Amino acid sequence: MTSRHLRLEGVYGHPMTSYGFEDESYLLGQLRGFKQAITAIEAAGIAIPIRMVSSSAIVLGYPEADWNAVDPGRLVVGMSFPAVEERKAVWRPALVGLKSRLVLVKSLAEIGAVYPAPFLPLRPQMRIGLIPIGWSDGYPHRMPEGATALIRGQRVRLLGPSHSELLRVDLSDISDAAIGDEVVLLGQSGEDAIGLTELADQWGVTTRDLFPIIGKTLPHRYFG
Repeated sequence: MTSRHLRLEGVYGHPMTSYGFEDESYLLGQLRGFKQAITAIEAAGIAIPIRMVSSSAIVLGYPEADWNAVDPGRLVVGMSFPAVEERKAVWRPALVGLKSRLVLVKSLAEIGAVYPAPFLPLRPQMRIGLIPIGWSDGYPHRMPEGATALIRGQRVRLLGPSHSELLRVDLSDISDAAIGDEVVLLGQSGEDAIGLTELADQWGVTTRDLFPIIGKTLPHRYFG
């Protein structure tokens, strides 16, 4: 079968799997349906250059569904899934750092703080820093209990409430913290590190959810 106006470039399917609906018999039925569709199209005399039905979970668990193209979206950024023996591997996460810098450093005495503050000042000479990241960038609207960051290799508290573009940092234990210092929400600083699992626990989400939550407007750095 030919057409003067149309040319089939490929056939693509995206079965429901690993999205909160996990039923192998249903998945296998979808794969059979895709194969039947391919067979019917070819029987009609239409060539199919690209045949793709494998998402990340299917790539690892069902090699027979590879056809001649695959669609490993979440796998590419290091989110793994159950795998058959020949496809088991260690997948490194693409998200390895979430960092900012101090843009303001002040003591409560300098600010002339009004009480009660939205956070509890534990020391009379408490120092506070600001970093330009907030819930518009994906940070939780409500400050997580026990939320921390790293500055100069030391743990510091994040102070609520969260703002759309700013977070407060408790600098009381880092007397020499200064504007421009790196603030690590995810990643390594000195001998300490905050990993994906810890950050996800702080934010009250799964590690898988972190990837789409973090704001697309933040500058990205890619490493080869």
